[in-house]
Amino acid sequence: AEQRESRSSRSALREMDIVARPLSQGQRQVSRSAFSLLFAELFQYCQQRVQDANGLEEKLKELGHSVGWRTLNLLVARNRPRKRDTSVVGILQFITTVCWRTFFGRETNSLQRSTQSECEYFIYENDPVPNLYISVPRELEGRLNCASFNAGLIRGWLDAAQFPATVRAVVPPSDKSGARNTTTVYVVRFEPSVLERERK
Repeated sequence: AEQRESRSSRSALREMDIVARPLSQGQRQVSRSAFSLLFAELFQYCQQRVQDANGLEEKLKELGHSVGWRTLNLLVARNRPRKRDTSVVGILQFITTVCWRTFFGRETNSLQRSTQSECEYFIYENDPVPNLYISVPRELEGRLNCASFNAGLIRGWLDAAQFPATVRAVVPPSDKSGARNTTTVYVVRFEPSVLERERK
C-alpha cells in the first residue's frame, strides 16, 4: 500500500500543473522559432497602425519595454534569487549576458562606457535577431531598424530594476566599401538621479 502511495505521489509531481512548478524548472531560453513567429506577427500588427519608419520603431520600442518590464523579476528569480544588482555596471552586465541568452540564445558582443559622458553606455550587437526574420518593405529599407524592439526590452528591464534610462537603437555608418552594416549599437543614457544614488 505504501509503495502504491509513493508511486502515485511521484506521478502527481510529474503531472503538476505548470503554474505550481518551482520557477527554477522549465526551459531557460526562448525558442528561436517561436520568437521569430511572434515577432513577425508583432511587426505586422505595428505596421498597420503607423504611418512611417519612425512611428514603427517607436511602436516596437513600446512593445519591447512592456515585455522587458514583465520579465525581469522572473529572470532574476531563476538566475540570481539571492542577489540584486545595485550598480549600473552590474545591471547592464546582467542584461547583456543572462537576459540576452534567455531571449536570443547568445550574449551581446560588447558593453562599453562612453568617454564623453558618465551617464552613457553602449551595447554592441552584431545581427540582432529581430532583423533576421523580417523582410523590411522596400519603401522602409535603410530607414528602419527592427532592433528598436530590443532597445525597448533593455529600457523595460532597466525600469523594472529601478534604473531609469533612455535607450536608442543606432546603426553605425557603413564603411568605405559601402557594405551594409549589420551591427546595432544600443545607446543607454541613464537619468542623473541614478548616478547620484550610486555615489552615495
